[in-house]
Formats: sequence, C-alpha cells, structure tokens
Amino acid sequence: MVAISTGHRVWKYQLPIDCENFTVDMPRDATILSVQVQHSSPCLWADVWPESSVIGRQFCWVGTGKSVPSGAVVHRGTVILFDDALVLHLYEYL
Repeated sequence: MVAISTGHRVWKYQLPIDCENFTVDMPRDATILSVQVQHSSPCLWADVWPESSVIGRQFCWVGTGKSVPSGAVVHRGTVILFDDALVLHLYEYL
C-alpha cells in the first residue's frame, strides 16, 4: 500500500502574457515542476506546501532572439502560443 502525503500539493498558476515582468505569489518552498500551455493560456505547475508563508517570486518572459536579462536568472520553461506564432521563454529572477 502506498502512503498518501497530506502535506504538499501540486498547484497551478496561470501566467500573464500582457507584461514582460511579473510576480507570482506562492508558498516559500514551492518547487516549479512544469511550464506549459493549457486552454491557450501559459500555466506553471508547482509542488507546494500550502502551510508555508507566501512570497512573491519574480519572473519575466523573453521572446526567441531577444536578450536574456543579466544577473541571476534561471530558465523555467518555454511556451508556444497563437498557433506557433509566438514562442516565449520563462525566466525567474533569483
């Protein structure tokens, strides 16, 4: 028998595409699992501990061929939107 954890969950966050830089509020120890498109909207899935304090995590979209922000950033995923007309790469500021 497999034990079921009651602590952490997978939560989905819809991501805006109408701005280059944005903040997502999520529990402090959230681990990003995936960034994909669902129902024509970019989404981020994270493994979270709901009881943890919430922090704002800073993200930015970078189009293919555009400059990646300088400093401490990490690539979190790529989405393809509008019938392959737009490719965006999600980076998180650390």
